[in-house]
Amino acid sequence: KELGLVDDGRRAARRKEKLALCKACQGQCMWQAVYDLVEVQERMIELRSELEMVRNIDPETKFVESSVAQSVLNGGSTRLARSDLLDELSAELTRLERKERLVLVDEELHRAYASNEAFMETKALHGYKQVQWTHNVVVALEQE
Repeated sequence: KELGLVDDGRRAARRKEKLALCKACQGQCMWQAVYDLVEVQERMIELRSELEMVRNIDPETKFVESSVAQSVLNGGSTRLARSDLLDELSAELTRLERKERLVLVDEELHRAYASNEAFMETKALHGYKQVQWTHNVVVALEQE
């Protein structure tokens, strides 16, 4: 009876190992996001909020205090020209949006390579869910 339990344990371990194998990685899945998506999205929320606040300030105001701008976080002055702050916040937000898109496209491409299905659901390509042929998904995501 003990041998049966050990054998069942080995079978369960083999099944678990097979499930952990990734067709895209040709072994155990090694995919990792290039950027921490949660951190990127949290920073984007912070930037959007600051941008909205600065945009609502009277355009005649020349200087604004900010603790959100990347230059301030890097040790710069908290007093910035309103136009410079708007430019800095907008540029960083654009960079973060590109990072977010890169992670989403990369993850979806990995899933497409690992898929055994003829079709799959994607969202990263157009921003909404749609079902496409897996081969077409791979081609489209590789071009992104």
